[in-house]
Amino acid sequence: MRTTITALVIVSIGFLGGCGLTLPAPPTPTTQSTSTTPPLPSFGGRFAWPSGLEITLGPATPHTLSEQARGLYPNIGRVMSFAVTLVNRTDRPVKPAIMVFSARRTGVPDPEAAKAPSIRDRAANVGIGLDTPDLAPGQTFQGTVAFGLPEQPGPLRVEISPDLVGAQPRAVFEGTA
Repeated sequence: MRTTITALVIVSIGFLGGCGLTLPAPPTPTTQSTSTTPPLPSFGGRFAWPSGLEITLGPATPHTLSEQARGLYPNIGRVMSFAVTLVNRTDRPVKPAIMVFSARRTGVPDPEAAKAPSIRDRAANVGIGLDTPDLAPGQTFQGTVAFGLPEQPGPLRVEISPDLVGAQPRAVFEGTA
């Protein structure tokens, strides 16, 4: 029985082809992006952790090192600073002092050359404000972080971990600095 049905289908297709009728081509599969990954926030953007802690990393701003700090960073081409605003919307205190800030120039093949060292300039209160005591629920804190960069601006990625152990995802900001 199965052979008879298969033969009828083949004969029917052959007959229709002989009459000048053509069967439509099968549809071409389309590729659609199924990525649900949102774009990374850019400098000046905000990131919220699942815990309720929120951070805003301001736009990159040139920073002139104080006399005191200039001696500590003799090989830095230039320094860019970023205003940081933390809002504690969690139900417990947050320790800004244990947050980890790091930056890398993107598109640089040499991992060592891509590193953007963190800068501390006590005289200008840059990079030290995060040494603040606990941030209670509902409180907001503002400080400044800075990174040493080469003379030529380029793409930069700043990552922030809210704790030393990496229990929560990192906030990642990208932009040109």
